[in-house]
Amino acid sequence: MVRTFFLDDRVHVLWGDTRLNNHVQVIVAPGHTRAHQCVVIESGGQVALFLGDAAPWPIHMERLSWVPAHDTEPLVSIETKRKLARWAMDRNALLIFASHPQVEAGYLRATERPGRFRLEPVAISG
Repeated sequence: MVRTFFLDDRVHVLWGDTRLNNHVQVIVAPGHTRAHQCVVIESGGQVALFLGDAAPWPIHMERLSWVPAHDTEPLVSIETKRKLARWAMDRNALLIFASHPQVEAGYLRATERPGRFRLEPVAISG
């Protein structure tokens, strides 16, 4: 076990899905790594989902079979994104992307093609 004695009073490891308060929770989203977590933010009847490395770019949610090369479990990644897509569309959740240089966020919309979605981009920074 690695001891992080200099951080022990400041860092808390979260195992599994964990609600941090009334507005923020983390949910396990395996595929990139086995224990990858996404952040769910809820306020005023609205929901946002910070995807982190589960889907770093919008194309990874639009075409679920497109998997970044650094995902450690590609087939799990595809299934996780399928679940996240369904979850996000059921709640009209704003998806927030960690790594795309132009598209920060957007809403996922269904298309006629199974397993494919369209992102409706939204600017969130000033």
